[in-house]
Amino acid sequence: MISIGSANELTKVTAYLEGDEKIPITSFSCSYSIGSIPTCSIGVPAEFISKLPKRADENSYKVIVESNSNKYTLFTGYVAGPSGTVSGRSIEAGINLVHLARDLDATRTSNPNLLTSGVNDWNFFLSRSGDGEGEYYYFFNDDASDVPLPKQIINGMIKTLEESSNYSSRIDKFIDYEKSIKLLGKIKVLNGTLDKETGGIFKNTINKFVEKEFNGSVDSQTSLWNTLNSVMSQFGFQLICNYKGEVLITTDVANFIPPDKNYFYSDRIWSLNQSSFFVRNVSQVNLLLNNQNSGAENEILVSYPPDPTADQAFSGSMIIILPEWLEDLNIPNEVGPESVPASPCYPPGELPKPKDTVDQANSKKNSQEKYAKSIYYSEKNKWSTISFSGPLLPNAVPGTTVWVQPYSSVKAMSGVEMGDGSLFSGHLVEVSHSLSASGMSVQTSLVLKNVSRSDEDANIKEHFLFSDVTPFVLE
Repeated sequence: MISIGSANELTKVTAYLEGDEKIPITSFSCSYSIGSIPTCSIGVPAEFISKLPKRADENSYKVIVESNSNKYTLFTGYVAGPSGTVSGRSIEAGINLVHLARDLDATRTSNPNLLTSGVNDWNFFLSRSGDGEGEYYYFFNDDASDVPLPKQIINGMIKTLEESSNYSSRIDKFIDYEKSIKLLGKIKVLNGTLDKETGGIFKNTINKFVEKEFNGSVDSQTSLWNTLNSVMSQFGFQLICNYKGEVLITTDVANFIPPDKNYFYSDRIWSLNQSSFFVRNVSQVNLLLNNQNSGAENEILVSYPPDPTADQAFSGSMIIILPEWLEDLNIPNEVGPESVPASPCYPPGELPKPKDTVDQANSKKNSQEKYAKSIYYSEKNKWSTISFSGPLLPNAVPGTTVWVQPYSSVKAMSGVEMGDGSLFSGHLVEVSHSLSASGMSVQTSLVLKNVSRSDEDANIKEHFLFSDVTPFVLE
């Protein structure tokens, strides 16, 4: 991975804001975290205050850092407005930038305006072209088995918007969704492909769920960003913003074995903090049968792991109910024929349902267990964290997993070996950059969750629901 700086020598870099002209930067800070739209704060020399943009605009700006004749982008976004501090004999001025993903949060499926609950929202008629049938079909098609599920969902949203028009009686014209469609089309999907068998089983429930969420965002006037986060999180997908101004979607890879190249030895770690909350660890995930309406006692459909190991004895079990897109699995795995009396002795609508065949029951239980596994590894060691700082990593973004070996080159004055050589893995959930001319520092800080030792056998190699999931390599 690309890194700039060393703990043992002064790092010389040149940083500037690139827009219509180059403006030198004296300080910079930003933070990328999963599911959020990042902003950054920039400081400039006092003599360049007059050259800064005076107000928010929609021109794209880049924060550039140069080192050893190489140029790297740290942030791409819009000017959000001026910032700074004036005190005594010093002036610290600058501006704030907001990531280009701001456009997704400033437009909605109900009305592509820039404000929530605008006037047009209360004076429009939403209409659909075509016969109005089978609209939800577009969100997922199991025949397109090689297309990741997030991409199919986004394509379905685009198709729905293309067939929709928003007529505002207040301004007496139709409002198109060209901007919303363009924004959705720019999102990059990294993975999330369902195998054909799984896709065929849940095709209808996936489509009905996404249609409900998508149409619900119209009524609630939810932004495209929040709608995407809400829908994608139900499938275990995460939205990530990067330094190029792009939005990425990846499957949650918590507790996946990191790529070999995502390796941090102690010579790349300037400071580190580690914390563990054993009492908050999950020892078992239980899928609950959602049958409250029947008046019967709830039961567990499946548990993973079936028998927690001894070292998890003081951890907690977790109860979850299957999401709507898996509602077909929310029934007991009962096997065998059930006789139905010939005489109509049952009231209408209360005839007993036929039970599954052995193959059907096994298939459902297998799918239930797969989902329980995916939740278990997403939650396992969630509150065991490591945060550390090191050289500037200009291209790093969250959403992958990394190796950390904090004590690999630490030596005690007494000659005693430090540490036990432990190697940790963790899910990278936040990346922060900071640059300060006055403090002569340039560094990147990373926050990891779901941290475990390499000898704990907690890492997995493949996802239980999606066939193409691998943590990406930090550039």
